[in-house]
Amino acid sequence: MASPAARVFAWEFGRQYRWGLLVIAAYVITLLTTRLLGMEWAQPADASPARFIGTIAVPLWSSVMFLLAVFSFGLTGDLAARQSMYPWRLFTLPVTSTALAAWPMLYGTVSIALLAQAARLASWPAQIEPPFWLVLYAPAFLAWTQVLMWTSYPVRGLRAVAVVSWLIVMDIIAIIAIELKPSETLMAAILVPQLPVAYLAARTAVFRARRGDVPDWRGAFTPLASLARLVARRGPFASPMSAQTWYEWQQHGWSLPVLVAFVLPFALGLPFLDRESSSLVIISLAVAALTPPIMASFVASTVRRPGAQRGDDYGLPPFLATRPLTSAALIAAKLRVSIASTVITWGLVIAVVPLALSLSDTWPIVIERARDLRDLIGLPRAIAITVLAVLALVATTWKRLVTSLYIGLSGRPWLVRTHIGVTMVLLVVAIPVVQRMGENFRVIVVRILDAVPVAAGVLVAVKMSAAGWIATRLDRSRLIEPRALVTTAAIWLTAVLALYAVFAWFADTPHIPRYVLVLIAILAVPLTRLSAAPLALASNRHR
Repeated sequence: MASPAARVFAWEFGRQYRWGLLVIAAYVITLLTTRLLGMEWAQPADASPARFIGTIAVPLWSSVMFLLAVFSFGLTGDLAARQSMYPWRLFTLPVTSTALAAWPMLYGTVSIALLAQAARLASWPAQIEPPFWLVLYAPAFLAWTQVLMWTSYPVRGLRAVAVVSWLIVMDIIAIIAIELKPSETLMAAILVPQLPVAYLAARTAVFRARRGDVPDWRGAFTPLASLARLVARRGPFASPMSAQTWYEWQQHGWSLPVLVAFVLPFALGLPFLDRESSSLVIISLAVAALTPPIMASFVASTVRRPGAQRGDDYGLPPFLATRPLTSAALIAAKLRVSIASTVITWGLVIAVVPLALSLSDTWPIVIERARDLRDLIGLPRAIAITVLAVLALVATTWKRLVTSLYIGLSGRPWLVRTHIGVTMVLLVVAIPVVQRMGENFRVIVVRILDAVPVAAGVLVAVKMSAAGWIATRLDRSRLIEPRALVTTAAIWLTAVLALYAVFAWFADTPHIPRYVLVLIAILAVPLTRLSAAPLALASNRHR
């Protein structure tokens, strides 16, 4: 019979994140079943770069980051805080600190080890032979992440630095080990002892956090802080909006750049395994480009939180409910911070990618592919496609951060958890399902394209009807002034027309009606869900 602590933590993880965990479990079962049954498309020899990106790279990166966040309680606290990210409400359980540390580590170890084994047996490119020691590496990776997340730090922000540094080191070690191909026995001898050592460190961290032992070195930095204030000479905030923007940045401004920094070294390290392989370079660049939008889906869970409360409480704390700001102004502060966070994240990506290509001596491969694109469509269109692709990825990253604001700000946990499950389904299942269509892919694509005008028309009608209803509610409740509503509508219309102009330039063909491009542009520019955020916050604010 399972111990009470085991049942509590099974309920804790299963209740809150059941949909995401079920999606990952289905992904693991699918990979194992298809390989064991010997299906042709599951064999490594059949692993094309595009198939690897869709079947392994994107779902695996997403699943690993999700498991790291879930079992280290990374979705329930402030990454930059000095206090432990272990939920304080669990400290009141009538169990020992040993059990508090052991059960999340055990559940996490089993989950991520199964994921690693399933990924090993999946369809990898011929240049990559994933060794068995990755099944041991993944639990060690998670265990030390849990230690760093549950430890209390003497200075605010030190956890983020420690976690980023540690994960970068772990990524580099994994890449070097895969390239050097050490024996399985040697790697097992190195990795297996890591688990009990990490458990002892995690138990100590939980024990100290449970008794409220939080080191404080802020006094040692008082002279530096005074000097920084003297240099910056920042006076009082110019307005309540400035203060709220600063507060929002302190809560989650660095979350997206930090998470992207976790993944980039590993993604951009793939070309080091085989510097002559153009496939690995393409895979590496694709994963690096998709990392910010994917990570934004996870960071959105913290951005849409009303405040800095611990645990899974999505109610609005009195500190924010009584702020001298309207609900629309509180949303505007979140939007400002999300824009700045997106810009910093993509600045990091754009700075690191050329550096990685230079260190791996793979610039010639990228230049050759760029010349092929130029010869195919011409230099102006090639430049335009590159620039617009980057802008589209940046816009998608920002959109992933803010379009679900209305969900978290509504104060309804069930809605938040359902959204997380749907997101995991899209990240893990959507791309592989499309790629497994096989011989019927072209037929299905043709049918989908035939249905686009009708489907797009229906979706536009639904979107505009919902937008009209939301605008009416906003006007009646006086959450947004009529002039602000008109200005917002004008900005949205300008964005739609600009996007339509881009579509019309690229799709200059009689086979695609112009009205279809207009419908797609209307659907692409966010409106309804962003407009619903002030209504959701106002409802939560007055509960």
